[in-house]
Amino acid sequence: MIFSLLIIAYVSLIGLLSPRQIMEMMQINLENNDAISSVRGVYGGLGLAITSILIYLLFNHPDWAFRFLVMYWGGHTLSRIITIVADDELGNFGTYWLLIEGLFFISGIAIFCIKKILYKTEELIDILVSQYS
Repeated sequence: MIFSLLIIAYVSLIGLLSPRQIMEMMQINLENNDAISSVRGVYGGLGLAITSILIYLLFNHPDWAFRFLVMYWGGHTLSRIITIVADDELGNFGTYWLLIEGLFFISGIAIFCIKKILYKTEELIDILVSQYS
């Protein structure tokens, strides 16, 4: 969760301070202030809001933070897959991030499932122990 938080915070800071740098990663030139403002708002401002919420959740509701991150990375993964299906293959940047986001999403789902199985197993053991003690 900390690694995800750092990634989101890093991209947010770059988005706020240097929106052109964000778009250059995707080989897009920002030609006007409206475009710069939009990139600064989405990558910078929204990313900073997400970072702030994650910090709060991490300290107060870590399970919620984890669930949010699974949905966050899953949303990114789904968006890239839809792009492949609807528009054709991704470039190097999109492919690289599809792998990272997909790995985070699949890892999160796996952790969530393992945690559920362990919790149910613990419940079952408690029931069995209480019946035979």
